[in-house]
Amino acid sequence: MITGDAHAGWNGSGDRVPLLRPMGQPGDRERLRDFCPRVSAQSRRLRFHGVLNELSEPLLDQLMDVDHHHREALVALDGDRFVGVARYAVVPGTPDLAEVTVLVADAWQRRGVAARLMTELRETATGRGIRRFKASVLPHNDRARRLIGAFAPGHEVVRDEDALEFRWNLPTPADDTVGRRPTAGAPRCTPGRA
Repeated sequence: MITGDAHAGWNGSGDRVPLLRPMGQPGDRERLRDFCPRVSAQSRRLRFHGVLNELSEPLLDQLMDVDHHHREALVALDGDRFVGVARYAVVPGTPDLAEVTVLVADAWQRRGVAARLMTELRETATGRGIRRFKASVLPHNDRARRLIGAFAPGHEVVRDEDALEFRWNLPTPADDTVGRRPTAGAPRCTPGRA
């Protein structure tokens, strides 16, 4: 499980890495509102499947609605600022299937943040009885397709009207890969060195 304070740490190569924690602490609504303009229009379009210039109050309400069981959101922080958010929501009527999304600030992309968030989200979900993830991805979102391919090589893909729906099984908690080996390329964080 995720522990530590909300200050960035350093990996063995001397690179800053954000710390991860569940969303829901005081001030997270404003941190989320502040996160949106620091993500490029292209990254927002790929995540939300359309133009999104700012988070409306109803959308903020929806994104902040986490119960830490059926709806979870994990955040990556650099100091007091969100640099990434990953979430899942259990599909109604299918308690072992959850839809998953990830968004990382452009300045933090290609630094292992999405992989770390997905790894922690997977561990959290499997501990809560979720056995499968699904993700809706625009066909030209190559980064998301590569992340899913690396994260879940046995995934299935179904073409929807405007998107690709990826589905994959999660390892069971008894699987040796859960919680014991970091995702390839994911930086390790040492808390407390800011």
